[in-house]
Amino acid sequence: QICDSILLKAPKGYDSYTWNDNTNNVILGTDRTVWVSDAINVSLSASYSYDDGTSCNSAASNSVSLSINASPNASIINHSGTTDLNGSNSIVLGVNASPGATIGWFESGSSTALSSNDTLLVTSAGTYLLTATLNGCSVSDTIRTFVPIFVATTGDNSTGDGSLSNPYKTITYGISQASTGDRIYVLPGTYQENLVIGKAINLQSDYDRLGDTNALHTTIIDGG
Repeated sequence: QICDSILLKAPKGYDSYTWNDNTNNVILGTDRTVWVSDAINVSLSASYSYDDGTSCNSAASNSVSLSINASPNASIINHSGTTDLNGSNSIVLGVNASPGATIGWFESGSSTALSSNDTLLVTSAGTYLLTATLNGCSVSDTIRTFVPIFVATTGDNSTGDGSLSNPYKTITYGISQASTGDRIYVLPGTYQENLVIGKAINLQSDYDRLGDTNALHTTIIDGG
């Protein structure tokens, strides 16, 4: 099964090469390699030169008929408009795919399909994979969802759980509770902290979460 295109390579040792498209009676190329992206019949001829200036033309190769299928189009549509799960919502994912394509939803790292429907209801953080297959050719798209950690000046590091309704008080504590790749939202206010970030995390404000431009100048980290 060939999808989209194939690279054909001729043997080394010749001085010139001619790739022939026998279907359309045209020359595809004169390099040792050639890309083919259409269903055609192909043959190759090659020659090499002697030291006396004469050349020897090899016989044309056997012709080969190539059947090439185009990969389908497929992309994830986020109907919910957010990748954040805040404890009271779910995320609805949809598909924009070529007609007739077979759909499969997977959680990253798993070969067990979650669904073969056009929509997927997501209720937990993770990376989700969409695959679409048509005529033996497959493409994929991914999306990551988060359960963010929230920090607010009105929060509490002792009794808080990092949720939007019960946030932590300091960014430093929020970072300590985060894993690599997690998302932390710092709500508006002034945080008198010196931050040390030793892991790859996403530290964001309400400008990213809600599009609130006021958060750009009301979310302040004051290191003293």
